[in-house]
Amino acid sequence: MNRPPVHDRRHRARPAWLRLSRFAGDRAGTSAVEFAIIALPLMVAITGTIETGRAFWTWSLIGHESENAVRRVIIADAVTPGAVESDIRTALARLTQSDLAIDVAITPASAGAPGTLNVDVVFSFRTALSFVWPTPIAITQSVQYPIVNSTAG
Repeated sequence: MNRPPVHDRRHRARPAWLRLSRFAGDRAGTSAVEFAIIALPLMVAITGTIETGRAFWTWSLIGHESENAVRRVIIADAVTPGAVESDIRTALARLTQSDLAIDVAITPASAGAPGTLNVDVVFSFRTALSFVWPTPIAITQSVQYPIVNSTAG
C-alpha cells in the first residue's frame, strides 16, 4: 500500500533565508557570477579603447587629407575658398558630410610677405555607443600654408 508523502511542518515553518542556506556551501556557478560582475567594466574598457582609436584615426585622417587637399590646390594655382573646401570634402568623403565644417580664409600677400591660406576643419565625432556618450566630440584640425606666386586674394 502506497501512502502519499508526508510534508514536514518544520521545513515549511523555516524562514526563506534559512531555506536558501543550503546553497551556501555549493560552489557551482561561482565563475558565472564572477564573470557577471566583471563583464560590464570589461566591455566598457574594450569599447572605450576602440572608440578612442576611432577618434584618433579620424583626427589623423582629417589632418592628413586637409594638408594634401591644400597642397593640391596650391600646386594647381587655383587657390579659392570654394576650390579648397571642395577638395577637402572630396578627400573626406568617407566621413559624414553633415558633421563636417570647413572654414577657409585667404590672407593676401602684403609688403613682401607671402599670403597665407588658413584652413580649419571641424568634425563632430559621434561614438558608436551614443547611449554612453550622447554628445558629439569636436575634432579640430588647422592647416596654414604660405601662398607664393599665386593669383589668389
